Formats: sequence, C-alpha cells, structure tokens
Amino acid sequence: MKVNDVLQTLDYAIFQDLAGNRTINPLHVKRLQKSFSEEYLMCPIIVNERLEIIDGQHRFMAAKNIGLPINYIIVHGYRLPQVQRLNTSTKDWTKNDYLESYADRGYLPYVQMRKFMSEYPQLGLAAAECLLTQNRSGANNKGNDETGSKARNFQEGNLVVVDLEFAYESADYIMKIHPFYDGYNRAAFVRTISLLMQKPQFDIEYFIDKLEVNPGRFGHRNTIDEYIDLIEDVYNFRSRNKISLRY
Repeated sequence: MKVNDVLQTLDYAIFQDLAGNRTINPLHVKRLQKSFSEEYLMCPIIVNERLEIIDGQHRFMAAKNIGLPINYIIVHGYRLPQVQRLNTSTKDWTKNDYLESYADRGYLPYVQMRKFMSEYPQLGLAAAECLLTQNRSGANNKGNDETGSKARNFQEGNLVVVDLEFAYESADYIMKIHPFYDGYNRAAFVRTISLLMQKPQFDIEYFIDKLEVNPGRFGHRNTIDEYIDLIEDVYNFRSRNKISLRY
C-alpha cells in the first residue's frame, strides 16, 4: 500500500522553517555535508502541507549547502507537537531545545527562564530551573502522569515560575559565593541555598562572611542534606550561639 510519495527538488526556497523547532547545530550540518559528499543516501525530510520542515532540518541544510537535491515527503497536519514526538522517539530534544522552542513561541515562563539564564550564564540550566521552580529536582519532579511515568512538565510546556524576584535574589547571592566555592553552580548546592534562604534563622550574608574567612572548611557534597550539614558547620564555626539549619 502506497502512503506518501517521495518528491525531489533543487528549489530550496520553497521550504519554510517551523516556528519553535530546535536551533540548527552547525557542527552537525558540517558532519552531514561530509557524509553526503561521500555518498548521498535516500533519506527524505518530512514537511507539512505548508512545506514547513517537520523532520530533517539538518539534512536539508547540509544538502542545500553543497547543492544536492532535496528529497521530501509531505504529511498533512503535522505541527510542532509532532516534531517533538518524532525527535523524542529518535534523538531526544534536550531541555535547552524545549526552552528555546517554547520561548520563541512566547510562553512567558520560558521567556523568563531564557532571560534569567542570559543574565546568569554561569549557573546553567539545572540550577536556573531549580531557582525558578523552587523544586528540589526541577520542573519535572511533580509526580507521575496517568501512565505512571514521571511527568514531563518542562518538555510539555508546563514550566511554572514560582517567584521570579526571589530567583534573582538567590542568584545574586550565589554569585557572591562563587569566589569562595568553585561548586557554587552545582545543582544540589543551588537547591540547598534556595531552601535555606527561606528559613528565618538563616542569614545568607552572615554565611558568605563565614565562608570567606573559612573557605578550607567547605567542599563538594552530593545531596541537599549533606550540604545543609556542611553549611551549618561553617555557619556555627567558633560561634557561641549555634543554630540548627535542619528544621
């Protein structure tokens, strides 16, 4: 049974970018160009009825750059959700891909997150997500979906920014810690600082002062609980009035 015909053209201008599709990786395009120059195998791109590229944008760019014809299949009704599903079943989109996709389409939390990351590029995505969602394990740590699988809130466009002002405040303090601790942007450490800053007994500026004069007492830990123990040790070092940060 024939389902779709494979068409071919050298008219590259008829094809359109699909808004929200992931950013082209130039290195991947160069690799494909080298491969296509050696042998150009039949591997059609998929487009919708508007000739927006659904799957194969890297193959399209590689073929176009070296003047090869484009082999393509038209599938009606495909849009961005189908792009994401296709890529999930082949080569997964990264969270950065989803961030750029939803931000490009104007989803406010993703726009806010992209701007936040541009202002604190040293923190990285995991730390930024933690500060913005106020969740121990990122936006996806919100229970299971109806199939029992872990929810994919971030990938499905359901990112929630809990307190943008607090995220910026926390990031500012974390950057002040940077000179005294090279693991300042580790996700577990960032989550710990975010949690402690919400405790009334914790004074972040006092902690930074103590860390500045006792940097040798600090080091990497793997969990939030371990970091809390370590921070409490530094916080109370040579202090008469010791406090607990565990509760």
